[in-house]
Amino acid sequence: MKHWETQLQDVMQLHLAQLTASLGQRQGFEFAIAQAQQVSLNRPRRVQAQTLVAHWKREIERLEDRPIILHAQKLAEPGTIRAFRSAIAAANQIPEGRVMRGEAQGLAYDWRRRIEVIEDQPLLNLARVEASQGNLSQAIETASVIRSGRALYYQAQAAIGDWQTEIRRLEMARLDAARKAAAVKEAQQKAKVEQDQDSLTDENLLPPSEQPNHRSERSDSSGDSSSIEEPLPPLTHPSSQRLQPQEPSPPSIDGSTVPIYAPAPANQGTGLNGKVPASIKTIAPPAKEELPPASLP
Repeated sequence: MKHWETQLQDVMQLHLAQLTASLGQRQGFEFAIAQAQQVSLNRPRRVQAQTLVAHWKREIERLEDRPIILHAQKLAEPGTIRAFRSAIAAANQIPEGRVMRGEAQGLAYDWRRRIEVIEDQPLLNLARVEASQGNLSQAIETASVIRSGRALYYQAQAAIGDWQTEIRRLEMARLDAARKAAAVKEAQQKAKVEQDQDSLTDENLLPPSEQPNHRSERSDSSGDSSSIEEPLPPLTHPSSQRLQPQEPSPPSIDGSTVPIYAPAPANQGTGLNGKVPASIKTIAPPAKEELPPASLP
């Protein structure tokens, strides 16, 4: 009977402690803890009482540290690097092992990430501008400044991956264009060679007079004939030139021409074996006419 009475007393005492703690005030938690600690070690409700005590102590820590969290959040409201750093310093005032330590460190981590975003966002924006201008290599170099573990690291790496893919695509396109250009040039050269061979074959099938080389030679010869001067007179043998008689202008007597007859040239020095050329004729002088004697006055 006494055993049941002690258990009932412990139950009522814990129930009262819980009612007092439910008010959510520091004094209520302290009263509830005091009531629960009255349950002795050998009582069946001892474990439950110690569990409630631990819980109420955490609630007291929560009430004590909540103002620190609120103050830190107030400091972070401007959203600047300086404000975030002040908020982080305030949150770090909650020591380890306290119930609000985890929440405080979570807020501090978030504020540090936001500081990193403010610091690295201009770099990422600059890299994107460089990429939009076609300078992909420079964009990759700029984005690579963002180190691993920073807030924008994964965004920067994703952008770098896209730009590297674009560089590879452009390089493949350039190589493909170069191969196509080389193929077109080779085909043109091959077609030209085949065309030249066909032309030579067609020319060989034509009669000689119709071949281009023959026509060009004939046109050259006809063109040259028009520019040939008149044929020179045949050369006369030097000896024949020496045999030509010299015919001086005949003198005139009373206005009438008196012929002068040269003797026939000698056979020597003709250079024609002593023969007189047929072109040279010997004319005998005419008989002298006797004039009547003049009468004396």
